[in-house]
Amino acid sequence: MNRSDEPDDHALGRSRGGLTTKIHLACDGPGRPLTILLTPGQRHDSICARPLLERIHVPRAGLGRRLAFERLQNRLQRRGAGASRAAGEWPAHFVAFDLLRLSGTDTTGWPYRRRRAALESVFASRRLSAPWALCPSTTDPDTVREWLTWASVGMEGLLFKRLDSVYEPAVRGWRKYKVHETTEAIVGAITGSLAAPSSLLLGRYDDHGRLQYTGRTTTLAQAVSSAVAGLLDLARRGHPWTGWSFSAGWGSRETLDVTLVEPELVVEVGVDVARDASGRWRHPARLHRARLDLSPGDVPRMTAPPR
Repeated sequence: MNRSDEPDDHALGRSRGGLTTKIHLACDGPGRPLTILLTPGQRHDSICARPLLERIHVPRAGLGRRLAFERLQNRLQRRGAGASRAAGEWPAHFVAFDLLRLSGTDTTGWPYRRRRAALESVFASRRLSAPWALCPSTTDPDTVREWLTWASVGMEGLLFKRLDSVYEPAVRGWRKYKVHETTEAIVGAITGSLAAPSSLLLGRYDDHGRLQYTGRTTTLAQAVSSAVAGLLDLARRGHPWTGWSFSAGWGSRETLDVTLVEPELVVEVGVDVARDASGRWRHPARLHRARLDLSPGDVPRMTAPPR
């Protein structure tokens, strides 16, 4: 048989054992099958995750296919019957990424390569499946590049670990890489004074023409604050955010003391891809520049993350 003549959708591949086919199965939290994907046997599992997710179409409330850390935090605040209802509505997975103890043995002194192999062995020997999940790991640069395209399903970035590193509590020996993008937003309010704003509260119009809050910037440097101050006007009557309160941080109950401004100035900001269920940025945006060439109507619409 000439493998090169075999259509790819026949899912026949050549491994050391001969001609093989791999079945990739996606399940929900209770372990019920949602969809399958057939590939040649030598196809790496990690590059099949995205096409597998794209096959899932489940009509349900909530965030569905997208990873949602904010839902987990919401569950942590519930007690009693409320906690049980939240667990049923927002089922969680336990994602294991390291192994610190194994059968009574302290493994923190093992190199990460050995700890990872032991963790994979635990999952394989005990046949763990949902809601248990093994965090993907790779040393292949092409696979890493593929993972960085998964922002639409809620993956915010990567952690890099040295294969020979031991586990050191409270020591930042790992490196984090977050996916960032540059985009535009409208300034609707500020903290600080109109003459010297400390940060900008940003908004975008939704599909109904309402200005929605989408996040705020980091603290502005003095020179940047002075430059922006000359581009802002105090809000007139009828500002769409009149009477609103704004959280001091994602998940915080503290509110900000803000001054409303006319929603006319468009700014370019750098943001990571972490968003809540409404589409607001979970982390502060970094101001790049004012976009005097753009009007509020040119700014992308406020949309919720894919479900």
